[in-house]
Amino acid sequence: MSITSILEKICGAIWGNGLIFLLLSGGILYTVKLRFIQFRFIPFLIHSSKNDNKSDHNGISQLRTVCMSLGTAMGTGNITGVASAIAIGGAGAVFWMWISAFLGMSLVYAENYLSATFSKNSPCKGPMAYIEHGMGYKRLAVIFAFFCTAASIGMGGMVQVNSFAVNLSQCIEINPVLLFFVILAVIIAVVKGGAERISSTAQLLLPVVTVSYIIVSAAVILRFRYNIIPAFESIFTEAFNFGSAAGGITGFAVSKAVSAGIRRGIFSNEAGLGSSPILHSASENTSPQVQGMWSMFEVFFDTIICCTVTALT
Repeated sequence: MSITSILEKICGAIWGNGLIFLLLSGGILYTVKLRFIQFRFIPFLIHSSKNDNKSDHNGISQLRTVCMSLGTAMGTGNITGVASAIAIGGAGAVFWMWISAFLGMSLVYAENYLSATFSKNSPCKGPMAYIEHGMGYKRLAVIFAFFCTAASIGMGGMVQVNSFAVNLSQCIEINPVLLFFVILAVIIAVVKGGAERISSTAQLLLPVVTVSYIIVSAAVILRFRYNIIPAFESIFTEAFNFGSAAGGITGFAVSKAVSAGIRRGIFSNEAGLGSSPILHSASENTSPQVQGMWSMFEVFFDTIICCTVTALT
């Protein structure tokens, strides 16, 4: 059995229907319980930014925390992830990415709220805090920490670097081994500085990269602006494939659109995967509600805004 087939089986098991069902059902549950909190995060953030309430916690500024958390979500998922979702499930996959983001916003609020609540006065942070202190399962917290680390290497590091290396090699001739050492040196230089250097680097790079990407994408969209309305029509019609004649074909096409859209949506914004509350636990503002609302903004901006820009482009 080849390595590719082994990886495909592992990927199928991890990103199977069971995981999608758990994340989406959790998102629906929290959406109902929190009374559609997705529609309240923007007024809350505007109000809280005016008051600028801070705690005495000696941590990272809220802006740096948001940039650092967005930095884990922005990237391959917004570009390669969206392109592959459309290639697999058609334009309708974009609609289901929106659905996964909408439900994921309530899910990420819940995990950040719990993290901020149980991380206070504890060396244990993020999901590990509420699993150990909230649920009382220390072993489960250790298991989660292990798999979270593995995911950061596989889904976070390897996928990002591979996409970067492959696309760069198509633009210029470069030795992949040399590229590996350059990327490794940059990562080590940043990570050695701890959370402070990681957050300051994210604050420096993320706004520049994001604005540049949106400007370039907007230029392409405006250049072909006559295709904007047909593009949105394709997204909504192909989400349910109303134009298919046979029910079997419709069901198959819709299932592929739903599966591709939801999987890539989760891959893009990481809602429910546990990375966001780990990063938000370093914030100077320890208010559970503030951290939950900012994490919702990150999912909204990452998937609803940036992924839509990519899809239209």
